[in-house]
Amino acid sequence: MLPLSGSGLAAEGAITTLGIAGLAGNASRAGVIASVIGESGALRTSQTVANHLATDRSFIPSQAVTETIKGGARVGDAQGAAGHFMYTSEASMQVGGKASQGFLEVLVDEVKGIISHVLFKSAP
Repeated sequence: MLPLSGSGLAAEGAITTLGIAGLAGNASRAGVIASVIGESGALRTSQTVANHLATDRSFIPSQAVTETIKGGARVGDAQGAAGHFMYTSEASMQVGGKASQGFLEVLVDEVKGIISHVLFKSAP
């Protein structure tokens, strides 16, 4: 498991992604990462995602989002939006000393370089 909080240790309530593959030999993923990181170093997101990451989904760090894009499974948008791709990776979250296993979803508009959806889903 890769710790993704700034201290190098998974913080209480922070998401960590599992089984992340590197970018070796994957220039297209590197291009997506470059497109979703603004000049300031912050993620380029829709206003809705920015609001979620600042409030009810603040436990999802930017590094978990970029790691999911780097190494997660990539499929076309389920709603068929052209140029949109969903990246999904296994993830876990520590809450009250217990790990919640699940998946982190990141939807990217690869034409505009904007993240339009970020969600942690607990496994059933």
